[in-house]
Amino acid sequence: QDITTVGSRQIPDADTVKRFPAVLLPQEDGTKKMLGMDKLSIDIKVVGTLAITTLEMRFYNELDRVLEGELNFPLGEGQTVSRFAMDVNGKLREGVVVEKAQGRQVFENIVRQNIDPGLLEMTRGNTFRSRVYPIPARGWKHILVSYEQELLRTSDGLVYTLPMQFPAAIDSFSFHAEVVNEDRQPDISTSEFRNADFHRFDRSFRADYAATNFIANKQFSLLVPGADETKVFVEEKNGTTYFSLTTLPVFAPPQKKQPGTICLLWDASGSGQYRDIERELAILDGYFRTLGSCTVELVPFSNTTEKSSKFTVSSGNWSTLRLALEAIRFDGGTQLGALDLKRYRCDEFLLCTDGISNFGEENIALTSTPVVVLNSAQAAEHGLLRSIAQTTGGRYVNLAEMTNEEAAAAMTTQPFSFISAEFSDGGVAEVYPSIPTPVHNGFALAGKLLTNTVTLTLNFGVGNHILSSQTVVIDKARHTVTTGVTPRIWAQKKLAELDMRYEI
Repeated sequence: QDITTVGSRQIPDADTVKRFPAVLLPQEDGTKKMLGMDKLSIDIKVVGTLAITTLEMRFYNELDRVLEGELNFPLGEGQTVSRFAMDVNGKLREGVVVEKAQGRQVFENIVRQNIDPGLLEMTRGNTFRSRVYPIPARGWKHILVSYEQELLRTSDGLVYTLPMQFPAAIDSFSFHAEVVNEDRQPDISTSEFRNADFHRFDRSFRADYAATNFIANKQFSLLVPGADETKVFVEEKNGTTYFSLTTLPVFAPPQKKQPGTICLLWDASGSGQYRDIERELAILDGYFRTLGSCTVELVPFSNTTEKSSKFTVSSGNWSTLRLALEAIRFDGGTQLGALDLKRYRCDEFLLCTDGISNFGEENIALTSTPVVVLNSAQAAEHGLLRSIAQTTGGRYVNLAEMTNEEAAAAMTTQPFSFISAEFSDGGVAEVYPSIPTPVHNGFALAGKLLTNTVTLTLNFGVGNHILSSQTVVIDKARHTVTTGVTPRIWAQKKLAELDMRYEI
């Protein structure tokens, strides 16, 4: 890594940053450097299937002058910001969520009053940013960000992971994790923080950890047992009754027809340096070994498409193609719209990209040929990539959310999906998801409850063919909880569907 020095503290160059919050300082040469973080407190709260993660960060300016920076806060798929606060004159000032146009208007009005506003904006790749000013000379800046996510569900239980990739030592580090209203003790035996055992507290389980001069580059993970149960939550807020349910459909996805010809669309733009290329190659290696023999047309692209090359894979041997991929150097901008899939003839497209288009047209000209999207970057246009895969009947293989084994299974099977929900007229409204949605590690659905009880039938299958159905009874009297989380789960589901197609 490239290292620079701010005061007496060694700080990695911003170009080496992959997946962690940072305050970036613009330099005279046009580059950006990171401001040192000397304190990090992490709070994790799990309520039902929703996890709320809060990071409270303190950045220190060792220089003798006031600095201005930019907070960059990247999030993974399905994670949304729920709280943002920054200190003003030593006290945290809370932000509020508003529409983009309104936020811009408020921002400009406050600037005209010579007051510094705090505006947290969502940019490409599910990254949030905000201007940070002033950063006092020889002083601190406190920033707090909370985000929410729905937990992955496996046959063993609900899984929460927090990847930490802070490369520089933090003077004071701590985290607190709590699983609310849970009878079974969470398991963190596979976590790097396994010494922070959970202990019983009232009706919850808690775990704490603290350290000094700590390099937070290890993953924290926990497992809440009992995911084979179907759980229903009902909660009222501001006169509206919301419900959410989670279940684990039992299915065996059928093997897909093996493609004889593949068109491999390889993103060679500069953002490729933030992808885990070795992992992508490992997945491709397993995939080609499974296929045995096929023909592959390689199409590298960045702001334009490059000349394609054809390769033959025989008995799983794809060494020549692999060498060609390893020789590609990442450079330039990304224009996804440069891809016109009608130009290529194949049984399947493999698209390896983070989906972040920053030049020209961003919409790929799709066909009816399935597109399997392989992405290893957490900072990615997950909604767009998921939409490309679902629209064409392909798969979105998000390596940030899958093990290699799960990814390999996704590559070789037809997508098993939630197809539809049937219910009595007038019983529910605004149910999400409302469109066919691939089922990976469990399924969750949320909506508004209009009657005291309603019976839902959930249909699952492949394509439009229903293979299994499940009936769930929602009873307001029996399933009402008071966590404050159910309405937020509904909002998460609605946002996820809106995110399938959006404009920045």
